[in-house]
Amino acid sequence: MGTVDKKNQKSTSFKTKGYGKNSGACVLLYCLHPTGKKYIVWTFVKMEMENSVSVPINSLQAYQKNAIIKVMVLRQGNQTSTRQGSTTIRKMIFMDEEGTLIHGIIFSNIIQLFEDQMRINKTYIIEDPIVQPINKKYPNVNKNIELLLHRGTILREAQQQLTYDNLNFDFKEFAYVNANPVTDNEHDVIGILKKVRQVNRFERKDKLGFGYRREVVLINTMLQTIT
Repeated sequence: MGTVDKKNQKSTSFKTKGYGKNSGACVLLYCLHPTGKKYIVWTFVKMEMENSVSVPINSLQAYQKNAIIKVMVLRQGNQTSTRQGSTTIRKMIFMDEEGTLIHGIIFSNIIQLFEDQMRINKTYIIEDPIVQPINKKYPNVNKNIELLLHRGTILREAQQQLTYDNLNFDFKEFAYVNANPVTDNEHDVIGILKKVRQVNRFERKDKLGFGYRREVVLINTMLQTIT
């Protein structure tokens, strides 16, 4: 690798060294000049490396190790507890560059390690999460897998941010949704907000304590409604 000496208009060769868990995914790269001086490699190299080392969510397999993904946080999720109060959980939603969604799950005291590092609408590089199959008894944004963040997971903000333009929608007609209730995934719909009902408290199916739900009624141009 090299750079150009703007003053003398000549190129100079350097040796490079990466710092971080994976040298190909390091946060900073430095050039070592033969004189011993250290130079930071240009930012565009860093951005290119983010894309080269991360893989799309659709390529992940259950129980895969050492995965590296680049995702945007769409939802941080609320922290809930079991009825015994011994376990807490936070379930987030991530989106990658292809628009694929996946749940990111954090348990108990691990929540404190990540809650100040992850912000909604921000893009992050996540290294070494646990890739596990979903529990098909419950709705999930991904039909096959979800991510479990743990103490060994490395998280850093990406230089090149994703946007909502990457998000893929599969809008359904109201009649289709009413005839095909949500099972293992969610439906995308477009409608006008007609009514907002009161907040209700309910017991979670996964026995992780209680949650709160507010139902809304939407209406479309054909005057069909959906709750």
